[in-house]
Amino acid sequence: MLKISKSLLIASAALLLVGCGGSDEKAPREYLTILTFPNKTLYNAGNNFDKEGLTLDYTDKEGNRTTVTDFAITGGKNLKASQDSITVSYRGLSVDVDISVNKLIEGQITCVGDSLTEGHSWPTESYPNYIDDNLGGHLVTVSNCGKNGASFKDFGRYNPAYNATEQYQTSLTGSPIVLSILLGTNDATNWENEKNDYVKDYTDLVNTYRTTFGEDLNIIMMTSPRTKTPNQFNIPSDVICNEVVPLQRQLAQDLNCYLLDLNSEFEKYTDDQLFRPDNNDGVHLTKMAAEITANLLAEKIKSIYGI
Repeated sequence: MLKISKSLLIASAALLLVGCGGSDEKAPREYLTILTFPNKTLYNAGNNFDKEGLTLDYTDKEGNRTTVTDFAITGGKNLKASQDSITVSYRGLSVDVDISVNKLIEGQITCVGDSLTEGHSWPTESYPNYIDDNLGGHLVTVSNCGKNGASFKDFGRYNPAYNATEQYQTSLTGSPIVLSILLGTNDATNWENEKNDYVKDYTDLVNTYRTTFGEDLNIIMMTSPRTKTPNQFNIPSDVICNEVVPLQRQLAQDLNCYLLDLNSEFEKYTDDQLFRPDNNDGVHLTKMAAEITANLLAEKIKSIYGI
């Protein structure tokens, strides 16, 4: 069933009122209608609208008709489960096209980060590995683009700048519907060298992904977890919690990204539950913590798509 936009209905009503007033003269007006419907009208959440087959019929004020295929589309990216239409526009007029969206997420999920994402010495027990378990039945593929030791700046052999890594290049490939970022733990170790540029560096990274994949990409920014004190890598928990995390929370708001406040969520658990005991590691996530993170991320993704 064709849905006419609210503005078009108002214009039609105004025209009828003029006719009821007894005037023989009708003001010329423009019309926009659907000529042929799209070939595809059934989608899964996260899909993009396919305009193939959709054409519009535009009539100008002189009565001249034109078949239109170069219309603008609103609401056609990363379709939501609750969505039942998209809007197409041409020369200030618009019509709604009916679609159906299954409550089924389909697409690529890219996870960007440091060793908390890659998994350090336990890559098979990293949180990206458990996202599928928490999105059972959904048609997703997960790309783990974490790099051990990564930070925003190059702080030496063990702390490369993320945008200089192979994993960063991989994160720029494919067509993700969701991209998560967890970077900041290693920056805390060299905070005096990074704190003045952290906001800019993070903003540049987000803008790069939006330039690459489009403004409609769903970006989830994750706050950095605390670390155990002391820990094998001398990563200061107080700097993470008091300086890095507040900036991450503010950045999510300023950059219009979704926030997964992992730091806050982890307050529910003890250090022994969260951090590897190996050689007083105190930083890297246990299997339990990785599963918790994957569940929180999956729930955030489902909420984005209205599921």
